[in-house]
Amino acid sequence: MEGITKTLDILFSLGLNYPIIKYLGYSMNKPIACVISSFGEAEKVIQYLSPFSNPKIVSANTTPKSCKKMLSKANSEFVFIYYTNLPQVKKVMQIAITATQTGRIDEKNCNAIPLIFFQLTIPEEWREYCFHLYLTGDMPRVSDDNWAENLVNAYVKQDQIVQNFIKKLEEENSVKKLLKCAAYFLFPQMTKIYDDSEKVLEEYLNTCEQLGQEDEDARDSDGIAEAFVSLLYKWVESNNYTWAYPTSKICEQGPQGNLLFDRDFFYIPDLIFDEITKPMQAMQSGVLIKQALKDEGMLVCDHGTSYTRKIVTWNVYGEMVRIRVLKFPLNRLNRAGDIPLLQLCGIEEVGF
Repeated sequence: MEGITKTLDILFSLGLNYPIIKYLGYSMNKPIACVISSFGEAEKVIQYLSPFSNPKIVSANTTPKSCKKMLSKANSEFVFIYYTNLPQVKKVMQIAITATQTGRIDEKNCNAIPLIFFQLTIPEEWREYCFHLYLTGDMPRVSDDNWAENLVNAYVKQDQIVQNFIKKLEEENSVKKLLKCAAYFLFPQMTKIYDDSEKVLEEYLNTCEQLGQEDEDARDSDGIAEAFVSLLYKWVESNNYTWAYPTSKICEQGPQGNLLFDRDFFYIPDLIFDEITKPMQAMQSGVLIKQALKDEGMLVCDHGTSYTRKIVTWNVYGEMVRIRVLKFPLNRLNRAGDIPLLQLCGIEEVGF
């Protein structure tokens, strides 16, 4: 939870201090695309990031004209947009993108950043126009003594402190600079809470680096698939995993379950999938990783909305059993320039 709390604190400061940050010469040129597992999580994010009692929320029923009004009147706050695949919401998206790119709504300055909630994945048509943010893990609760809420009165006149800090910023990704500006606005409050405030500030700056890097990584359309295959090979090698069987043969039970295959597909139980993707889950939840793999055609899902399916195989006693697995095309799991995956699992020759 500590990582997500730092992320939300930085976002809170970014929204609250955005007019001052713009005055200092830094501006957001893309709306924030916040990818979450469910819209129920969005309510918690809104509660944490809203310094005022009535946050500005654009729902599926909000007209593009009303969205324009919200963006033009918003100041020191986010405008939260729920994305759904409706024509009206697509017009809202175009307004949000244009407002962030130009910094204006018609003839007025836009002093708010649109934060758009996407469930599970960002549609291809919007990916290049948004800053990608993945929020995973348990959302921190907002209480009466939540320190982020106390920032409202603490930072209105801290621009000189921030100016002293940003002089140290080197040339780098503009969004990272923007996030670091927001982190610097947190520093006065850190000095009141922590003995080693300089160390805590460094941790927040590292979070800014990670958020910027995750956004860059998300822009590689093949990134998730390639990362998954690399982690799969690494997991098989490090666990000496020889518990891979054809679905048509009697299986012994491996210590973490079995990997199964047939002529065309490779089947991975959910528990093993979580083990394999553990390094990725610092950035995205298991659900979001599965959705991304599905979008890239690597995870085969042809039974409604479920990512897993049951297949028939045989246990060590010769009994027919049905087990739940994730299904992958075998040829997509062979890493270029490396030995085939089945051979890595100790399968030299497969007979069916």
